[in-house]
Amino acid sequence: AILCTFLVPAPVAYISATGATSARSTRRWRSRTSSGKKCPLAGRVISIHAVRSAGTVLDVLESHGLLIPNPDSPAIIFHWFSGTSDELVRARNVGCYFSVNERMLASKRGREYARQIPLDRLLLETDAPAEANTETSAQSLIKSLTRTSMRIASLKNCDAKRIESAVLANAHSIFGLR
Repeated sequence: AILCTFLVPAPVAYISATGATSARSTRRWRSRTSSGKKCPLAGRVISIHAVRSAGTVLDVLESHGLLIPNPDSPAIIFHWFSGTSDELVRARNVGCYFSVNERMLASKRGREYARQIPLDRLLLETDAPAEANTETSAQSLIKSLTRTSMRIASLKNCDAKRIESAVLANAHSIFGLR
């Protein structure tokens, strides 16, 4: 299965930008991940960008038993979630994480989704660089993350420090940071 082919034999492996970005590529992704073999993703982190395919991605993850909450379940992160409201609720209900960036908060739907993400499932991201061949400084990334946490705090009617503490705790939990 394509979902499993990117793994390395290590205690923790990360899969990034697992792609299902259109109806056509989603069908291919679904067929490649439906081989019926057990997928060795226990304890792993999967970051998914699913454009127009969050429901299909959730179906595939569910068919592989990857959405059943247990200590060995992989951490599923939806990068810049853009699915439907029902798909957001479904992903939220099965314990997925969501990474939010400043650009996501530029749209009304993105702001509403950020408001609905539970603090214990929230992560921040920069999605940098925004364009190829663009230089990005650490200082600009820090400023972007700060603006993002402040905006989410405003949406959730809480202090930015609460957002930052929750995001830090989530990062510790997912990535085993000490």
